[in-house]
Amino acid sequence: VYYKDLIADDQFWDEDLALPMAVGRAVDGTPKVVDLRKMPHLLIAGTTGSGKSVFVGSIITGLLFRHSPKTLRMVLIDPKMVDLAPFASVPHLILPHVTEPKKAATALKWAVREMEKRYKSLSKFGVGKIEAFNEKTSSLSKDEVQEHERVNQALEEGKAKLDQYYYQPLPFIVIVVDELADLMIVEKQGIEE
Repeated sequence: VYYKDLIADDQFWDEDLALPMAVGRAVDGTPKVVDLRKMPHLLIAGTTGSGKSVFVGSIITGLLFRHSPKTLRMVLIDPKMVDLAPFASVPHLILPHVTEPKKAATALKWAVREMEKRYKSLSKFGVGKIEAFNEKTSSLSKDEVQEHERVNQALEEGKAKLDQYYYQPLPFIVIVVDELADLMIVEKQGIEE
């Protein structure tokens, strides 16, 4: 199964798939492409040498092919400093390539805060999905944007920073954690939380 053939297929570039993952070929030989949005938590497991790292690398590569840094941001957590190293300098990274367990815990705490702020923002605009949010916020008038800026500025000055929300289109965020088990052993408390 050649990866180039999978990502060259029209199915990979289908507009309905926002975060496509080329996973291989079906029994009849047709490319199998799935959307990461339908499985927001994906655990890849297997024995040593079974191709886990190659698969993770192919997922990341596919996402980079489909998205610019404006529409996709990534967090790469790689305590072994080996498997995700080739992606350490891509412009899509929100944080520098995370290789230390303590920094991994901090990165994941940031991700939880970001998720909560995004939920708050989606709720504020009365939508349930990031696509609908982006559609709604991209059609705001200049006056509406200035009003949201003013409200957020007032919240920051009033020490209500936790109540701030987004009012401009947001990129998808994909977090890749390599060797989660090792991370849990070294930094159990922070990572588990």
